[in-house]
Amino acid sequence: MSHPKIVVSIHGGLVQSVHCSEQLDDLIVVDWDAEQDSEGVTEIVREDRTLRAHVTHPIIEPLNRLAGSDLDAVIEAANRGKSPVDLTHEELVEIVTNVQRALYGREHEDGRWSYNADKQWSGGDVCEAVAEVLGRFGLVPDSEGEPVDGQ
Repeated sequence: MSHPKIVVSIHGGLVQSVHCSEQLDDLIVVDWDAEQDSEGVTEIVREDRTLRAHVTHPIIEPLNRLAGSDLDAVIEAANRGKSPVDLTHEELVEIVTNVQRALYGREHEDGRWSYNADKQWSGGDVCEAVAEVLGRFGLVPDSEGEPVDGQ
């Protein structure tokens, strides 16, 4: 079972955007760095303490909308140069699942996947899908000819 990937972009201490790899119905952000006179602050008193927070429900965008953005570039740069031995079992399973889907899968309208060993595909499409998956997990080498894991 794969887990959703969630990217939260924060600038100036505030959530600017949220992206998720799967359908996420709601996300609640509680920001405790709220000033007393700030607009939109929720204030409650508990056990003789006054608590202040901004509580928001940001819009959740699909993760694929990050493609080509500054956020995508900085995430890719931060993850670049990893070795497969650096990944968790769950990350390796997600990579294999994505490659299997690229080769044999078909996503249905309800989000389910079915597989067909005889599925027709082009080498270019599969290579692009595999490169995108490897990039997401930082498995793209730092530069041409340089080994990722030092071997």
